[in-house]
Formats: sequence, C-alpha cells, structure tokens
Amino acid sequence: MRYKLIILFLFYHIVSFSQDEIYFYKDVDNTLTLKNVKEKEFVLLKDQINEGYTNATYWFKIPAYQTKTKYIFRFSYDRYNEATVYQGFYHIDKLPNQRYLTYSFFRDYDVFIKIKPKLHSTFPIEFNTEEVSLLNQKHQLIFNCFYYGITFLIILYNFFYYILFKDAAFLYYSLFSGFMCFGIYTMDGMLNFYNLSEGLKDFIMVLNYILMVYFSSKFVNSYLSLDCYYPKLKKYSYIIGALIVVMGTLYLSLKNYYFLLTLSVLVFSLIFTYWIASILLFNKNIELVI
Repeated sequence: MRYKLIILFLFYHIVSFSQDEIYFYKDVDNTLTLKNVKEKEFVLLKDQINEGYTNATYWFKIPAYQTKTKYIFRFSYDRYNEATVYQGFYHIDKLPNQRYLTYSFFRDYDVFIKIKPKLHSTFPIEFNTEEVSLLNQKHQLIFNCFYYGITFLIILYNFFYYILFKDAAFLYYSLFSGFMCFGIYTMDGMLNFYNLSEGLKDFIMVLNYILMVYFSSKFVNSYLSLDCYYPKLKKYSYIIGALIVVMGTLYLSLKNYYFLLTLSVLVFSLIFTYWIASILLFNKNIELVI
C-alpha cells in the first residue's frame, strides 16, 4: 500500500509539473520561421532568462495538453508590448487593457511565442490557468493599492506641513516621494492602461528620472544643509545631474540599452551618495550629543 501511495504521489507531481512546462529556443541569427523552429530542439525553461543586451530572437514553446481549462501566458515586464503567438495555423492576439503583455488560449495544440527584445533579454514569465492567473493579478493590485495609498498620504502630509511651516524641505520631500512612487507606478505596467505610444512612455520614464534626482538633491541640501558639511558634494551632484540629462537624451534619440543602463546607474549612485551622507551626518550628531 505504501509503494502504491508513493507511485501515485510521483505520478500526480509529474502530471502537475508538466501542465506548466515551458520550453525556449534562442534564435541568434533572427532567421527562423514557425516552420523552421518546430524542427529545433527546445530547452526546458527552469529559471528566468536574464542575459542582458542581445540582438537575438527568443521562441517559447508550450506543449499541448488535454484539458478544457483556459491558460494565461504573461511577460511580467512593462518594456514588452508586442510578440507573435501561434497556435496551429492561427495567430493569437494579446489581451487588451492589461498591465503586461498577456495572451489567453486553450491547450489543444502546441503554442509558439516569438519575441525580440528591444533592450535587454529579461523574461519574467507567468504561466498558469486563467482562474489562478486572474486571482494572482487581483492580489498584486490589492498590494499595490496599499503601497500607493500609504505613499499618497505621506506626500499629502508633507505638502500640508510645507503650507503650515513654510519649510521648503517638506515640499521637496513631497515631490521627491511623488516622482519615486510614479517610477514604481510605471514599472508596474500601469501606463499600459492608457494606450500610450512607446516613445511617449520612454519620454515620461526619462523625465521622471531627471525630476526625481533633481528634487532629491533639493531635499537633501535643504534638510541636511550639505553645503555646510560637504561643499564638494554640490559640484559632484551637478556633474552627475548633467550626465543623467545627457544619457537620457541619448537614450531617447538612439534607443540604445546601454544609455538606459548608464542612466539608471547614475540615478542610483547619486541617491545612494545622499543616503551615505545622511548617515555620516547622523553619526556626527550622535557624537556631539555624547
């Protein structure tokens, strides 16, 4: 009896796992068609693909499975907006008004998904039954609403403190928090609900980076008086800020991934520098009190 239970458990585990199996193939030469790629040996997708910048095309294969349940396939990354999906001799259109690139289908035949990244090859994939997928999306939206709600209250409180105390530090912190929250809002794919063009979304993203850095600089200088303690930091901020504007402009003009990567690194490095400076000032205050 014990061996029968073990065999039954293993069988159930294998069947359950096979329902969610995804295979992929990397077309380095960008020459394969649906007919050609079917002859290639696909590799089981075990972990998320994260290969940085590449000019290759990726094919994903979802084997047919005998079930009447509808499935959802989703690229959980806001930078992907178009893919080509085949099932049998038919194309499958993406679902409209979704945060991320999403497709819905039954499992009667093999499904092939072709996508060519414009920036970096990062593929966070969600694949599950329609019921489970919709439930997960609801949970994510509920969590996001809590975050945005709390952040909005922080922004609102600081704005009222600015009106009450006439201290510009509260206004700068309110604006800095607002642009940081908006950056997370865009990464959550929320802009896809508004059917904006790719060029406009890129412009909004770069502009948000610049404004976030600008108001973070205004806040730390106003609140921490960094000009008094670290006067050289102001010059450093100007240099990094100018480079951020240049990298943002180059990315919008050339659509090169490395300019966007450099932009992100510069933004992070500047904010991280401000954070280190605040910790050093905090330690100084403790030493003075002691």
